[in-house]
Amino acid sequence: ASLKEGDASFKEGDISLKDEFIIFKEKEMKEKQTLIDQVERLKQSEREYELKVQELMERNTQLKTEVADLTLIDQVERLKQSEREYESSKGTETQQKNIERLEERIAELSRELRDTQKD
Repeated sequence: ASLKEGDASFKEGDISLKDEFIIFKEKEMKEKQTLIDQVERLKQSEREYELKVQELMERNTQLKTEVADLTLIDQVERLKQSEREYESSKGTETQQKNIERLEERIAELSRELRDTQKD
């Protein structure tokens, strides 16, 4: 009878060991799955990061182009302004020369008029 009890307790022990082993394996599988999920999330985050970096690089290139365009536009505007100022000053010089010629002509005509009046 004692052997039968020992056998029975041994079988019960086996069952509890099997249960513990099953619980251990389930925990291990859950931990593995958790790690797999974390790796997948990291991979997804990395893909999102790479896309964001690509978008930022494209935006950077676009902004550099816009800055270059604005710089060219600014240079053209400054050149146009310089040209207007030059043309304006050239016109002023021409007007000044015309005024001087007119003043000389008036002086000549005044002399002629005086000379004519003297005669």
